[in-house]
Amino acid sequence: RMAKLLVKLHSTKFENGVLPDGRGNLHMWANIAEQSGYYSDEVISKLRNLINSIPYRNTFIHGDFHPSNIMVMNDELILIDMTDVSVGDPIIDLLGSYQIMKLVPQRPGGAERYTGMSNEMLLKLWSLFIKEYTGITNKDELDEYEQKLKFYALIRSMPGITFSELIPKEVLIKLTKEVSNSFLKGYDIMSNSLSLKKVK
Repeated sequence: RMAKLLVKLHSTKFENGVLPDGRGNLHMWANIAEQSGYYSDEVISKLRNLINSIPYRNTFIHGDFHPSNIMVMNDELILIDMTDVSVGDPIIDLLGSYQIMKLVPQRPGGAERYTGMSNEMLLKLWSLFIKEYTGITNKDELDEYEQKLKFYALIRSMPGITFSELIPKEVLIKLTKEVSNSFLKGYDIMSNSLSLKKVK
């Protein structure tokens, strides 16, 4: 039901100017990464290039689509937390959904902290959700799709880790270097395969 709702939303068009461009919200994340001081000018520049490479679309974007922002009223799914509503390519929603529903449960207690679910439950939910949303049944194709989402999720993950109070500074310095290297490597691969021009 979540997937069907998001498909419907992502096909809902607005006239230009009614809602802001969703890439603006992603640039706010890039601003946080830059202001943290943990990332090089090269990384920040390529992070912004990645955001700008996402095609413009005039279709609805929630901006933070995951289970904790969905309530049920009279058996109908109701979206809450509409602060980041905008228009844009579906990847803008999906990269955030992937971060919360697939990456967060890989940390001990992560899913419960964000959604109140167990890690196992949230991972199962993600698996059902992404198959329904994409309609992809082939495992290799689905894995490739998720790898692309994992890379784009760095737009939020990179700045997100810099203000975590759970990570000691010395660990954070090492972690951001590793993330930077992973990002630059992924960026080169995506650029060479033209995936940056064709998000979906």
